[in-house]
Amino acid sequence: MLLFKSCPKCKGDVELGSDMDGDFVKCLMCGLSRYMPEASRAASREPRPAEQAVELPRAS
Repeated sequence: MLLFKSCPKCKGDVELGSDMDGDFVKCLMCGLSRYMPEASRAASREPRPAEQAVELPRAS
């Protein structure tokens, strides 16, 4: 996802991304990169009602 003119340093376009260390934002113009706080990552990982696990019946 791109956020236009959202970089606090140069007012460039910012890309939202994630890697094995967590979620981050990175400016496409100046390269400023910051990881998102742990609290916002935990809130975004909560399962939505449609994504909750469904228990399947066992074969007999």
